[in-house]
Amino acid sequence: MLASVVPIPGIGLLRIPLLIAFWEWYRRAEFTCDRAALLCVQDLEPSLRALAKLAGSVKGYEDELNLDSAMQQHAARGEVNKLVLVVSILENASNTHPFVPVRLKTLKEFAASPEYDRILSGDYKRDVLGLHEGGGRVKCGCGTLVNAKLAFCPQCGRPLGQPAGPSACVQCATPLPPETKFCPKCGAKQAAAEAPQQGALDKFKNTASSFFK
Repeated sequence: MLASVVPIPGIGLLRIPLLIAFWEWYRRAEFTCDRAALLCVQDLEPSLRALAKLAGSVKGYEDELNLDSAMQQHAARGEVNKLVLVVSILENASNTHPFVPVRLKTLKEFAASPEYDRILSGDYKRDVLGLHEGGGRVKCGCGTLVNAKLAFCPQCGRPLGQPAGPSACVQCATPLPPETKFCPKCGAKQAAAEAPQQGALDKFKNTASSFFK
């Protein structure tokens, strides 16, 4: 987007290191997925075999998979000519998934690490507020999206379901959410809520859109 707006020659090249860093993060995320799968199965052998089959298999011979031979391919990469190795790294720089033998070796090392034993024993960081888990979210009166399993907002301490603004109809005193415009009981119009302030990004988008019209 910057390259299309700013007329500076060569500024588009800035995206190359950003893309390389993004692809590297993408590949590293696959290692995290492999570890999560092992923690669910809690058995290294089927985890390795399932992962190794991603590299390819011959129909009818799926059970004749040699894990040791598959992982030895990782060590064989270091024995090739350095130029060939550099070319291989550059060609795989944009891949979204790491080389399967590398994933096998990394997963096996994780299974033998103290960290794996510590997690299985129950000693790991817990997301008590449910900030990183799925599930329903409830919008607190302060505007924070809170996990529905919590009874109080971790930001303001307000009980969930209790609005921050006017909590009742201006005419019949029926409890209402802050965004209510008309009371569903008596039909009275409620006081208009203050419009949220426009953020800097929104201002930039509006300015840019008006500029290119």
